[in-house]
Amino acid sequence: MIQPVNFGKTKRVGFIITHKVRVAPIRQWASSLDQQRTDVGKLHVYIDVQALSNVTLDAILSDLKFHITHLTNF
Repeated sequence: MIQPVNFGKTKRVGFIITHKVRVAPIRQWASSLDQQRTDVGKLHVYIDVQALSNVTLDAILSDLKFHITHLTNF
């Protein structure tokens, strides 16, 4: 499960991963980040993974692919 963190600022977003996460939720928040980045420009992203075992290898690779294609956007 991915829970959003509210920082109260439009350029700062965060997520806490508390339970098993697969590729679909990663793609959902990646899409959300893309939309926010389009709206406000560069973002500061905070991600707290409670336990690495909560994230599947496919989800990690999907997340890594997202970060590699957006290195200069955050």
